[in-house]
Amino acid sequence: MKTPSTISAQEIEQRVRQLGDWFQNINLSGVQTAPNHFLGNYPAVKWQRFAQAVPKDLRGKTVLDIGCNAGFYCFEMKRRGAERVVGIDSDEGYLAQARFAAEILGEEVEFRNLCVYDVARLREKFDVVLFMGVLYHLRHPLLALDLIREQVAGDLLIFQSMQRGSPDTISFE
Repeated sequence: MKTPSTISAQEIEQRVRQLGDWFQNINLSGVQTAPNHFLGNYPAVKWQRFAQAVPKDLRGKTVLDIGCNAGFYCFEMKRRGAERVVGIDSDEGYLAQARFAAEILGEEVEFRNLCVYDVARLREKFDVVLFMGVLYHLRHPLLALDLIREQVAGDLLIFQSMQRGSPDTISFE
């Protein structure tokens, strides 16, 4: 793990604003990136509901976060000791936010601009794959699941889908 950044809170606040609207609320040395999120302290509130599905000790493990946004789950995986974490997203704005958050938090996470349909370009399997909040946005969700299973998923795939009236997160081993 790298040493966390020594940028002042005022500089962090300024950079957070420069990076645009944040969908994920991340605590960056006391500065919240989305303190007025319409879902509350999101995605921390969602994380609390499925954190038990992720092994507490990820030492020596690799993790892929598909649709990583600003990197919240990537940082949670690093906190659990994951050796290597890769976050992918197709939105360069979110990736800029994620890279900045990683710098401030002192976390070594690789962020890449890739779409879920291009996961084969990673050319590796990951011990844990997170696929949170993406499935229901896709034109071809079953194709995405097939590609993830065939190309990148190792031991554990955790994904979220939405069903009217059900806030549950589903995980499969």
